[in-house]
Amino acid sequence: MEGAGKALDFLSAFFNPLEALQSPTCLPPVPTARPADNLHAFRRQLPPSHPDYIPATAIAASVKAGPLVLLKEAFSEQSSVLVITRHRKGIRGRCTGTLVAFDKHCNLVLRDVEEEYTVLLRGERGGRSAPRQERRRRSLGQLLVHGSSVVLVTRAAAALPRQA
Repeated sequence: MEGAGKALDFLSAFFNPLEALQSPTCLPPVPTARPADNLHAFRRQLPPSHPDYIPATAIAASVKAGPLVLLKEAFSEQSSVLVITRHRKGIRGRCTGTLVAFDKHCNLVLRDVEEEYTVLLRGERGGRSAPRQERRRRSLGQLLVHGSSVVLVTRAAAALPRQA
């Protein structure tokens, strides 16, 4: 019986997660803890001294030269960037926001985003359906821009130093 108790004790070296999940009486020590989808999601919550800890600045620190230097500088200075995005047939629009995270594939996370984009609408013209473009604007709290849709990244006009 004592072996079964240790298998359900979250702090025991003999803890059995499968048995704990199947047991109707076993409750987590912190009932208000939010569940995660996978174990990798917890790596950011580890203490920095842990060998599996991955700091958020790992990619930014490893960039020394090349096109990602601009992203590194914008990330470290928390400055705004302008991102031109594309869709299948051309330029989709532009996003301006503060760079929060990026990776080597140019996937970007922006905060306090102002987005201006075009939408292709079907309309009637002379009895036939003809496409027309409509420009739209929206404000977003946070936005993930997939690297395959990024055309250009530059500093936002407000963040650029004035040239004399």
